[in-house]
Amino acid sequence: MRTDLAYTFCAVAAFASVGLTGGCSSSSGSSGSGSDAGAGGSSSSGSSSGSSSGGTGDGGSDSGSSACSGSTPISLTVKNYQSWCSFVVNGGAASTAPAVTQCVPSGATTLAATALAGFELGPAPWHDTDGDTGSGDPGTVTGTGQSAVDTTTATTSSGSKCVWVCCPFTGGGGCPTTNQCP
Repeated sequence: MRTDLAYTFCAVAAFASVGLTGGCSSSSGSSGSGSDAGAGGSSSSGSSSGSSSGGTGDGGSDSGSSACSGSTPISLTVKNYQSWCSFVVNGGAASTAPAVTQCVPSGATTLAATALAGFELGPAPWHDTDGDTGSGDPGTVTGTGQSAVDTTTATTSSGSKCVWVCCPFTGGGGCPTTNQCP
């Protein structure tokens, strides 16, 4: 059985305060049995492919084959635990999707997150990023409260990379201690 999916990702005004602008973009793809290829990728028999505009895809699981090439050869997956954060990759459009896979250039990729209503950034929301030494990456926070933005980087040189972010409940708690990127 096949179901068409459409997601709309809108930028959070707080990102503008640190120069991370995006606006809104739409992403659509199809899902079926098997794996979902992510941003503009293709997949083999029994799985589906996604397409996107605005630089973000519908995420899905990494099928292991990368459609990334040229000036953006790295497949970066950002997993958003329980969709409790809004995040931006390299100044693109903000997303609250559970996962987004995007092609990025090799080197440092800038990531920014803000907590959605009812949640907070917490002491170390980013994981598997440059500043993560095993218990999360505190990043650099600008602003306060719901307008606070936590910025960090993920550096890659080839292949693919997965990072994840979690914004805990206001007052703390709720984020897993196990790695969300296999």
